[in-house]
Amino acid sequence: MIDEKNAQNRYIGDREQFMVINMSSTESYSVEAELVHMTDSTYWYVDIVSDVDKNLYRSAATQWERIYKNHFAKFEIPRVTILNTKIEGAAGYFSDVDAYPSWVNVNSNERPILYVDSHTNRPWLNRYMSVLIHEFQHLIHNFMDEGEEALYLIHISEPTRR
Repeated sequence: MIDEKNAQNRYIGDREQFMVINMSSTESYSVEAELVHMTDSTYWYVDIVSDVDKNLYRSAATQWERIYKNHFAKFEIPRVTILNTKIEGAAGYFSDVDAYPSWVNVNSNERPILYVDSHTNRPWLNRYMSVLIHEFQHLIHNFMDEGEEALYLIHISEPTRR
């Protein structure tokens, strides 16, 4: 798994380009997002065209840190990027493509990253955290057993969704 790109040089307000997958058509497209919050375990990015108040992600990040420290801290995973953007065809996703350098796969964001559809999963709703936890389980399984069948992972992660 690729470690974070330029992790020490990230600052609140920084903007970056990310490759995102339209889960309905499987086509990729670029999104510009702003870094709105950082925690010990995560970088929180929000699509610059989002209509959600970026400050609301701070409380979601605080809630996430409690969950992470209580349930996931034992896993040795580098700081994870959470990209909040509109996603067609899914509430969120994790892609193992991001584990590779971009010279291997041009759509790689070259970091551990979770994608959350911020249009259907508003950060103040319980559903938001459920989707984030569900996708984080996929990331953990990928770290533990790279190449494991994605379909199997969906079935064992399903009980976290409510």
